[in-house]
Amino acid sequence: VGPPQGGQREGAPSTQEKGKRRASPSPEVGPSKRAQGKQVMGGPPGSAVYSPTSGAPIEQFADGSWSVAEAYLWRRVEGLERLLVACEEEIQGVREERDGARWELDGVRREWDLAWKDKDVAVGTATERLSCLQELEVRTVHLQVRAEAAEVAMQQAGGSGVWET
Repeated sequence: VGPPQGGQREGAPSTQEKGKRRASPSPEVGPSKRAQGKQVMGGPPGSAVYSPTSGAPIEQFADGSWSVAEAYLWRRVEGLERLLVACEEEIQGVREERDGARWELDGVRREWDLAWKDKDVAVGTATERLSCLQELEVRTVHLQVRAEAAEVAMQQAGGSGVWET
């Protein structure tokens, strides 16, 4: 099992006990192969701070720079920047979709308004026509009553009820 993420490795068996290569050069290796730094954070002898991703010990170089930690953090920053750009692009896409939907909704509302106006005009026209038809029906009834009355009057006057010219 590797070291706990971002924590210290305490009480874990050494890599040599497991038969694996050591993460850092052995003391027998010359100075050019050994990291030029010191352990970060104090602790019991043999303890060290490990990289949460690679498991390699993190050491601070004599010039104050950080090895694995700095590289890890730079990669993390770059990943977060890429994620931010992707999120901004997605937000822009959603805004464009929203604007398109609003434009389409405005068009539908305009069509709806025109349809209601057309309906109002049609209802108004139909109402006027119905009123005219009702007036004509009343006049027709009056004319029929007058025609029947005139026919009755002609018959009573002794005529045949047929008009002669």
